[in-house]
Amino acid sequence: MRSSTAAAVSSPAAPSPYEPIYLISPSGAVADVARARHAASILNQLGHPTRFDPAALRRMQRFAGSDDQRAAAFARAAEQDASRSEERRVGKE
Repeated sequence: MRSSTAAAVSSPAAPSPYEPIYLISPSGAVADVARARHAASILNQLGHPTRFDPAALRRMQRFAGSDDQRAAAFARAAEQDASRSEERRVGKE
């Protein structure tokens, strides 16, 4: 199974038909930032575009930023979804 994944990852990515995946960390801090970035790059290479929220990789004690920073990340994620919905609506008119 590992070899088929490696083959898929190494092939050039075509334009994606998928909506971007907006990555947030709603609670605990990301333990391994390099691993999170690597996972996002694999998703991108497989045709699933990703984007980290600016606060996704923050750390405040064991959390991914303060309560306010994490709440703001949810708001930004919702804005991403709302703007895509608006783009789809306008595109149909």
